[in-house]
Amino acid sequence: MLTTYRRFKKNTPLRRFATPGLVRAIKRIEAGYLAVSRAMAPIKHQSKYKAICHIGLQKTGTVWFREMLSDPKLYRYSGLNFVDCAGKREGLTIKNGGIYSPIRQISDEILNQTAQPDVATLFVVRNPLAITLSWINSTEKYHITGRGDYGMSERRAALAACDLSGKIDYATAYFQSENRFEKIDRLLELAKTDPSITVVRYEDCTDKPAETFARIFNELDIALPDEDQQSFIQTHSFESYSGRPIDAQANPSDALQGRTHLEIQKLSNPEKERIFSAAGPCLQALYS
Repeated sequence: MLTTYRRFKKNTPLRRFATPGLVRAIKRIEAGYLAVSRAMAPIKHQSKYKAICHIGLQKTGTVWFREMLSDPKLYRYSGLNFVDCAGKREGLTIKNGGIYSPIRQISDEILNQTAQPDVATLFVVRNPLAITLSWINSTEKYHITGRGDYGMSERRAALAACDLSGKIDYATAYFQSENRFEKIDRLLELAKTDPSITVVRYEDCTDKPAETFARIFNELDIALPDEDQQSFIQTHSFESYSGRPIDAQANPSDALQGRTHLEIQKLSNPEKERIFSAAGPCLQALYS
């Protein structure tokens, strides 16, 4: 269901139909489907955690992980209901019995709740080069701004006036104004001493999914059997969503482009260094 939403959101010919009302309708249908699936699937394993929180800032695969974590198989082998956090900018309350995804803010309010006993955190990070290029592309072309503009028109106009080098400078300045990389480093620093925080690199999920998701399920105490892990990865793979190998170049109008890693190859060394210098030391260390 969410794949349908993503195709509406990102496919150029269909994007004009992806109104906020349509998106909400698709999400309501999806919520009903998940409720029926949970009712028909008896719990096989109860996670030792009372809640699991997926935290990931924008452009770290939050939509993809939201769809994966809403899979009814995870309810069956964790005993935790999926709680959709998309669009919630503040006032989120973590309660027992839920898998919360995606939490796109790293604030004292959120960290105080995730620091509670029996709450696990799945923190997904991404190469700062990919975060920056993906943000530039999506801001220029794809974001739906139905519930308030939030400065999108201004950012889009500013990017349109720049060449690639200027766009990189604008993006990193915007990230710094929001302390985006600083927030990532804050949670990475906490993860060094908190075993309940599982840090996962987005790239590992695409490049070595079997190994990476086995670690995720193990650390979050989601007892998905090996055969179900394989079908889970197949169902939610990039290839399944896009219909093409991840290393194949995408058509500009492709629904799921997945070409950021190819665009990184075109960056000059000075451009890469400017982006990396804006990232915090913990994130840099993960990708050095």
